[in-house]
Amino acid sequence: TRLSGDLLGDDGADFANRDDNSYHLVNGSGTDATAVLDGVTVSGGNADFYSRKIEDYGGGLFCYEGSPTIRNCTFHDSRARTGGGGAACFRSSPTFETCRFVANKGAMTIELSSSPTITGCTFENNTMEGVYVDDSDPVFTNCLFQRNRAVNGGAMYAGGTAHVVLTSCRFLANIATSYGGGVYVSGQVNNDDATLASTNCVFIGNVASERGGAIACTIPVTPWTFTNCTLVANWASENGGIQQPSSSLSVLNSLIWGNHRTQISGTAPTVDYSCIQGGYAGPGDNNIDSDPIFFPITDGTWTAAATYDGTTMRSTLTDTGHDYVPGALTGQLVNCDTTQSVLSYIVGNTETTIEVM
Repeated sequence: TRLSGDLLGDDGADFANRDDNSYHLVNGSGTDATAVLDGVTVSGGNADFYSRKIEDYGGGLFCYEGSPTIRNCTFHDSRARTGGGGAACFRSSPTFETCRFVANKGAMTIELSSSPTITGCTFENNTMEGVYVDDSDPVFTNCLFQRNRAVNGGAMYAGGTAHVVLTSCRFLANIATSYGGGVYVSGQVNNDDATLASTNCVFIGNVASERGGAIACTIPVTPWTFTNCTLVANWASENGGIQQPSSSLSVLNSLIWGNHRTQISGTAPTVDYSCIQGGYAGPGDNNIDSDPIFFPITDGTWTAAATYDGTTMRSTLTDTGHDYVPGALTGQLVNCDTTQSVLSYIVGNTETTIEVM
């Protein structure tokens, strides 16, 4: 089943010709869990109401004081004037199971004391923002955040009194043009605190043009925790791993390695039973600095100078001496410069070139 907001059948690339499109394709307001949407593809929403600010959210799905159950659905190619082109939740507690949010102008907005449960969902190739959380308590389990792009928090922004729980989630190749390639956490805005609890999560190949390739926090938050997490091959101009100004950060049984410039920066957090490249001299016990022995592609010789695209934040490496299978290297790691212990994440390849973040 498909729901399209393209009333005139003239939607173009980059959200062209959308003025005629439907504001909200699905409205879950005032529902409970017995309201089920299953197996539907939703596209072409255009939440651009102008006269009512809250209506400027949720081109694909709009939910105010509702708790519907959304399963096996795809929300793509929708936009919103303010945020959450794919979906928007206000004072709501919906359940999302095995859904995809792809190529929206804003994947999802969660605000006004909402508490959605989001399991097995994919957020991919969304622009303007990935998931935006403010003053809400979402729980994400087994979700994939991949190739999303925003100013702060390429995959996710958490602010106000947001309390975000991440379990077994993957953050791969997301981009922030400022802070927090994977996640940006903002605390103590109007004396409020945002918190983040991340368990069994992976952050690989995320990029921030300024600080915090994997995760950034520029204002102290209380508390935030990383347990059994892996942060590898993330990049930023400063502080490629975790950028944080507060000692309230706690890292336990985690691996932080091969991130550009630094692994953990800011006021010393508490780190226990973890493997940190370069070692860790701050508070904590039983940490090691032993090479985890990843298997980056280091054989061969780059036969041309690397080229960098500032728009995509990707570099292209050339090795005419190889005959790679196109696409076969995607998701692997490469050491672009063996004089440095920095890893890069491969996002694609041809027979003789490798594109990395």
